[in-house]
Amino acid sequence: PAVWQYRVFVPVALATAGSAGQARATASTAPQIKTMAVSVIPEYDQPRVLVSYQGEIDGTLPMELSIRLPADAEISHACSLTQPDNGHVCESYTIDPDGESSLLKYQIVSPVFYVEYYYGSVSGAGQRNLDFTFWPPYPVESLQLWVHEPARASDFALSPGPGEVVEDKGSRQHGYTYTNVTPEQRQKVRTVLTKSGEKMAFLRF
Repeated sequence: PAVWQYRVFVPVALATAGSAGQARATASTAPQIKTMAVSVIPEYDQPRVLVSYQGEIDGTLPMELSIRLPADAEISHACSLTQPDNGHVCESYTIDPDGESSLLKYQIVSPVFYVEYYYGSVSGAGQRNLDFTFWPPYPVESLQLWVHEPARASDFALSPGPGEVVEDKGSRQHGYTYTNVTPEQRQKVRTVLTKSGEKMAFLRF
C-alpha cells in the first residue's frame, strides 16, 4: 500500500497521479483535492515530528495553494510535482501566524503538490504525547493519513485507533482512510509512546 516517495511514504496511486491530473486541472469551479496522503513520523531525523502532504488538486492552474499547519511548523519543501518523473518545482512561500495554527501559501504549477515540514519538540526519556491535527485546505474526496511507529519506542498507542497496520522496511505504519472530507472536518490523532533514553526513537532507513 505504500512506496518510498522523496523522503517519506505515500500511497502508490499518488506517485503517478500527476499525469492524469494535468489534463483535467482546468476547472473553473472552486478547487477540490481528488486524493491526498498525509505522513506523520515522530523523530525521523530530528527530535521533532516530520510531516508530509502530497495531493492531487482539481482547479485552475497556476494557483495559490493555502494550507493550515501547526503554529510552530518549519517548512522544508513547498513544491509542485511535474511529470513524467515527479520532478520538484519548489516555490518561494509565505507562512503567517493564525491563532492556534499558521497559514502556508505558495503557488503551484501542476496538479500534484508536495509539502514537508517539522513541528513540535520531542526530547528526553519517558512518555511523550504527540498531538497532530490535519486541517483540510479544500474539500478532499479521498484522504489517507499514516502515522509511523518508531522502532525504538515502546507502549505505542494511537487515539483514535487506526483502520489498518502495515509492516514496511522495519517499521509499522498505522493508516486512516477518510472520504469526502470538508475543510471544517479537522482530523486529529494523538500518539503516545515511551522512550528509555535520548537516542532517536525512529529507525532511519
